[in-house]
Amino acid sequence: MKVFRWFLVIVLIGLGLAFYWFISNSRARTQTPEYVVIRKDGPVEIRDYPDLRLVTAPMQTKDMNRPFGMLFRYITGNNGDSTKIAMTTPVLIDNTPGEKTMSFILPEETVQTGVPTPTGDGVRLNHIPAARFAALRFEGSRSSETETKALETLRGWL
Repeated sequence: MKVFRWFLVIVLIGLGLAFYWFISNSRARTQTPEYVVIRKDGPVEIRDYPDLRLVTAPMQTKDMNRPFGMLFRYITGNNGDSTKIAMTTPVLIDNTPGEKTMSFILPEETVQTGVPTPTGDGVRLNHIPAARFAALRFEGSRSSETETKALETLRGWL
């Protein structure tokens, strides 16, 4: 009976730790820039965003691991000040031919206290002025198929 109780205690502690990890790593705790919804129509929103400061890495191929790793190293302290920076959402991908990039939005607190200089090859600071954007939320992982379908839906709505 004692063995069963200890087993139950260990399982409950494990479940508690797993729940804590899930909550502390969920999107709900990840910073997202403030925006104002101007119009909502089903899954499409028209949003006004403020100026956004970004850290950007080049994407030479469809492989997103390399630029993501470069940006992740920057926010985990591989920068001029060895400063750790909070992860934010969304991760921005620009598929402009010849200039494909991936960017992380810098949190407002980092912008206020001073943005560290990038030290990684190809990583650079960037800026998007305040603007109005159309946004479409879709479920599932990012793939060329889901991206194409989402873009068709968004273009059709626009």
